[in-house]
Amino acid sequence: MAGGVFRCPSGLSCCIFRAMEEYTNKLDIVVTDRTLHRQAMKRAERRMAMLQDVQDEESPQFATISPVSSPEIGDDNTHIVSGNGTGGVCSQASAVQQDFQQATSQEFDDLDRSDADTYSDYSSDSDLGDDSLPEKDDLAAQLREWILDCGIAQAHAQRLLGILRHHFTFLPKDIRTLLETRRSCNIQEVAGGFYHHFGIRENLRQRLLSDPTLLPNDQLSLQINVDGLPLFKSTTTTFWPILGMLQQEQNPEPFVIGLWLGQSKPTDSNHFMQKFVEEMQEIEAEGFAWEDRLIQVKIVNVICDTPARAFIKKVKGHTGYFGCDFCEQSGEWKQHRMTFPQSDAAARTDVKFDEMHYIDEHQHDESILTRLTLGMVSQFPLDYMHLVCLGVVKKLLSMWMCGPLQVRVAGNMIRCISDKVCSLKNYLPREFVRKGRTLDELERWKATEFRTFLLYTGPIALRGKLSSALYDNFMLLSVAITLLCSPAMYLDYFSYASDLLCVFVENFSTMYGSQHVVYNVHCLTHLASHASQHGPLHAFSSFPFENYLRSLKKLIRKPNQPLAQAVRRIMEKRHIVRQCPQKRTYCKKQHGRGPLPNFIDVTNCVQYREIHTPKYVLSSKSPDNGIQVKDNVFVIRNVLLQNGNISILCQRFGVKENFFTYPADSSRLNIFRVKSSSLSHNLTIIRPDEITFKVVLLPHGDGYVSIPLL
Repeated sequence: MAGGVFRCPSGLSCCIFRAMEEYTNKLDIVVTDRTLHRQAMKRAERRMAMLQDVQDEESPQFATISPVSSPEIGDDNTHIVSGNGTGGVCSQASAVQQDFQQATSQEFDDLDRSDADTYSDYSSDSDLGDDSLPEKDDLAAQLREWILDCGIAQAHAQRLLGILRHHFTFLPKDIRTLLETRRSCNIQEVAGGFYHHFGIRENLRQRLLSDPTLLPNDQLSLQINVDGLPLFKSTTTTFWPILGMLQQEQNPEPFVIGLWLGQSKPTDSNHFMQKFVEEMQEIEAEGFAWEDRLIQVKIVNVICDTPARAFIKKVKGHTGYFGCDFCEQSGEWKQHRMTFPQSDAAARTDVKFDEMHYIDEHQHDESILTRLTLGMVSQFPLDYMHLVCLGVVKKLLSMWMCGPLQVRVAGNMIRCISDKVCSLKNYLPREFVRKGRTLDELERWKATEFRTFLLYTGPIALRGKLSSALYDNFMLLSVAITLLCSPAMYLDYFSYASDLLCVFVENFSTMYGSQHVVYNVHCLTHLASHASQHGPLHAFSSFPFENYLRSLKKLIRKPNQPLAQAVRRIMEKRHIVRQCPQKRTYCKKQHGRGPLPNFIDVTNCVQYREIHTPKYVLSSKSPDNGIQVKDNVFVIRNVLLQNGNISILCQRFGVKENFFTYPADSSRLNIFRVKSSSLSHNLTIIRPDEITFKVVLLPHGDGYVSIPLL
């Protein structure tokens, strides 16, 4: 908003004007027709000017012709002749006018003939009647979707709506009518704050409407997440949302079941979760009615960070003596920290938890969640985003930089590690949103950056910079988490990964000191068993929920009544039902530069730079050009589309070897070191369905390290 003039944000104006253009092409054909006729008139006028120039050359004293309103342009009585002209001149003027009329008529006739097919259904304004109402609805729906997706403030959207109403009078006057904004919200005082319950059933209906692949399922698997979300830096105002997500969705996206607002966290988790538990009890007993059948809905796990998990379970926190959720050991207080040195203590069970067996040491009180068909121990798995990425990996880096002297790394080595991490980010493919920063900004690193360091860049950046003992211990953690994150290997190797993590914790206690074996480090010994039950680590992590919390926070425009704002924005979005796009494989970015084998007919194929699959994007350019087919590593050089079939032209690395041998040969994890000099000059043709992995090719020595994309 500048100088009283509305200015659309960058990148958004094209969306609304494209919608206007599409709608104009459908409904306002008269406008387009007049535009084309106006162009024809200009061409006719140019012809008239040319004829007039010729007449001026033949009769220098040609009089000025001024048209007067008349039924016929060619009538001599419709013109006033002034000047020194004679009757011959008048006749010549009439001839010129006749030429003008003929030229204009010819232009219009040509236009009408050329556009007869295009405008046959829209011959006049009277044709645009009630049949155009669906198009009106389409424009309103597109405008509503654009406003909500782009987060346009209502004040700006109202100004834009006022502009559009000059052209499309059927649009409503008020933006709240267009967005179907609720006038009131059902907000109740709950647990020392305010709460609104959106409901499980309504969210499930939205998901079934938008994703037809869910319909054949007789049982839906529901994941639940609970966490706190501070709204402002200047106050303690906090959201505590209850989020859900369906595992079977093509593109799983969290949704809000309940939303609480207060100045800290809810005073009582049982009151906070009561509405959710009551509705879930009804669904468990009666099923979820959809059309003419009942669908069973089951909570498969509840994913929280450690403080939130202790809060809703009503158990001791991670600083308590019996704070471990998964074993019965008593912690030891060392150097102002609660440590858990044992790795073989007796495991806690769901039955004992439900029977309040741990009331004297671990449990504070009975949790309302015990009323559901839910394992209070087994179905509250550890979240590796908080436990491993933000917990252990960050702790390791911090201790190398400023920890005890026996594990501290020299400053020049830290700078070398930092520079290496920054140099490798240029070789990370597009699937990596955050590609790493310097270690000077370690406190601001996000969980994805720690994950990238642990699984991809860390083993290369740390090689030769740490002592062999510290590096080998780091590789124990890296290999174990790689195995547990891999959908192809976690079931076969979860027991081996558990052994590696136990060895890591034991060595960590020896190298870094037993006082540092805190809750996060100790819980690594339980992580593999959770993967064996719930799937690879990313299948039950907080990553998608944390991403959604960011978008939830953006719904708040001002500090006044944030809960009502969030409820209205969420309910507005419910009116938009999007069909999930079908996953398919297709090509993009056509070119004609090759390379091509000699036996390929150039005239019978189309060349592309990119191929988009349901899992990843491949390209003929680095860093998205690495793939693995069985045990062979290839580099993509071209993509062909021939007779509807996609072929990928690649060059194969001839020499590959283990990148590391401790704690296991890297080839067992499909991690190889390949030499640039061994890259074949011959092109190999591969079909997309033959690709085993997309790989990350990171430079190392005289070649690359090939790491599968997890």
